[in-house]
Amino acid sequence: MYSRNIKIVCLVFLFVFATKTNAQVIDDAVKVDTLTLAERLSVKTNMVDWSLLTPNIGVEFDLKSTNWSRWAVGLNFRYRWSSTHTFSPGLVYNIGEVKAEVRNYWRTMDLSGPSHIRLSKHKKWIDKAVSQRRSTSKHPVTAYYRGFYLSYTDFSLLLGRTGRQGQVFQAGVTYGIVRPLYQFANGNSIDMDLGISVGAAYAKYDKYTHDREDNCYPVTGHENWHFINHPVVNEIRAGFVYHFGNYPVTKKYRRRYDVDLKYQAYIDSINQMRQRLGFEKHYKDSVYNVMFNEFEHLYDSISRAQLVIKDSIAFANRGITDIQQQNVKADEKTALKTERQMDAVQKKNDKIQQAAENKLAKEQKAANRKAEKERKEKQAVIDKQKALEEKTAKKKRQEEAAAAKKARKQEAVEAKKARKIQDQRDEEARHKRAKALEDAQQKLKEEKEAAQ
Repeated sequence: MYSRNIKIVCLVFLFVFATKTNAQVIDDAVKVDTLTLAERLSVKTNMVDWSLLTPNIGVEFDLKSTNWSRWAVGLNFRYRWSSTHTFSPGLVYNIGEVKAEVRNYWRTMDLSGPSHIRLSKHKKWIDKAVSQRRSTSKHPVTAYYRGFYLSYTDFSLLLGRTGRQGQVFQAGVTYGIVRPLYQFANGNSIDMDLGISVGAAYAKYDKYTHDREDNCYPVTGHENWHFINHPVVNEIRAGFVYHFGNYPVTKKYRRRYDVDLKYQAYIDSINQMRQRLGFEKHYKDSVYNVMFNEFEHLYDSISRAQLVIKDSIAFANRGITDIQQQNVKADEKTALKTERQMDAVQKKNDKIQQAAENKLAKEQKAANRKAEKERKEKQAVIDKQKALEEKTAKKKRQEEAAAAKKARKQEAVEAKKARKIQDQRDEEARHKRAKALEDAQQKLKEEKEAAQ
């Protein structure tokens, strides 16, 4: 009966503890989805341009960091310019362009739902083209966009008899859709972008033709800056968009009302979960109180039974004889005395060993000091000898330098004397040559006079 009651109580406590530790923890720090800097950035390219052998790339950045923000700005580049040829081709397609875009994304919403019961769908065709409201949402994962662009282009086009080469500024509207294609394991995703950009053009250009015989492009006319009198297609898009981070296009560009509604529903579910856990905790506490009272009653009964058993054992131990108790005490004293003697011997041995170790350590320190002193003395002798050698070498170098200086000075004096003697000799020789020349002239003059 005793062991059975103990098992029941232990099982009840294990059940209560396991139920409490498995209770779900609710985190009430819930926020609207916030995009990181990488999740707001995307890279895109147009496969139509690539099919025309025109490399191109674009970047786009969401203006706000919330998942209901629908505005984005982008910058696109494309460049293809022909290299030099041995002949002039009859077909020319050269283009270099930079374009800035502002887009507004939206999704269609199903008006049949209870949250949109107050809204009605648009009836005019112009409103239907850019409207979110639909009687039924056939493509819930598709994101639509509209916006405007501004571009500058250098171009040279010859697709028929007459070509044009110049510059053009364009401004207009853009429209299209973005549809998800694939999401990678790290969260990044690839989408398809289908759209068109059309607008007004302000251009200047030269007209030219292709001369096959002379292999050149003669200019046939010129147009100054002017507006082209019809809409111009800037781009036809069928490309790919690469999104960074864990927010693909299916999680972005939501309607603000839908995001707030979903957020409020999430908060309400958290509050309901908290209330349910509070009720369960109250119920578990009441069950725990009942079990605890029952355990206290059983514990008192078990304590009284253990006290009776202890008293019976003490009564039985009184039958031991006094002689046995005295023998036990004598054995205890002998063992205590033996232990004390062994402790004294051990302490004495430890003291002797410690003294020997201390003596050995002192001798080792003395030997180390002596060796250090001898090393310092030897080092001092070596340093002194080195200083003496350096001093002698320095003195010798100074004497050699002085001797060399004196020799150079003596050589300079002797060279000066030699130059002076040589100058005197040159001067005497010059006087002699001048005198000889004068004597020769005088003699020639006398001979001339004698001849006359």
